[in-house]
Amino acid sequence: MPIHKLTPRKVATAGPGKHEDGGGLRLVVSRTGGRKWILRFTLHGKRREMGLGSLAEVGLAGDGSVPALALRFLILTATRTGEVLHARWDEIDHRDVVWVIPAERMKTRRAHRVPLTDATVSILEALPHRADNAYLFPGAHPGRPLSSMALLLLMRGMGYGVNGNRGAYVPHGFRSSFRDWSGEVSSFPRDVAEMALAHVIENRVEAAYRRGDLFTKRRRMMQAWADYVK
Repeated sequence: MPIHKLTPRKVATAGPGKHEDGGGLRLVVSRTGGRKWILRFTLHGKRREMGLGSLAEVGLAGDGSVPALALRFLILTATRTGEVLHARWDEIDHRDVVWVIPAERMKTRRAHRVPLTDATVSILEALPHRADNAYLFPGAHPGRPLSSMALLLLMRGMGYGVNGNRGAYVPHGFRSSFRDWSGEVSSFPRDVAEMALAHVIENRVEAAYRRGDLFTKRRRMMQAWADYVK
């Protein structure tokens, strides 16, 4: 699903109402002309909205909104916060449309291939490329990734998290949302979801039997997930 449907001109001149940018991102313009960004997503089967800030604070998506893009990437890939924040451009295989997380960055100490959907590719296309930074989601300092607290603080500022007035939701919880969706909503087998989450197979017999990573099935699953949360 393409994102960034709204050009800078459209953002500046849009009339009162709700204007979709794609990928769950929405621009809301009040009757008085105030503009703010809203991220729409599904959590535990319920549609929710998260305010990302005013236009003055965030700007057009992809311009000063790296934490918001990182959060969307995390949701769509069902990966861990650290895996997303430390993702590097040289891990992205544009030809095969896959993100390969090296073993040293995985909890399981095994390389993990993440199939990229149209929505995640659009996010990558929207990210800034900095000569002094190899990370997908660059931090404020040269050569450093976005802070490990960035996504957590982003959600806390919107009323989510521990003691949050809008719910105790944290970035890592989206992996649980993905698992709930795969088991209760989708028709994909359990082992495909477990592979997508890069979980270790504890049963040695099953682990020995299943040598592949079910990549083709996982690609279909991640596209279905992207369609579900859009």
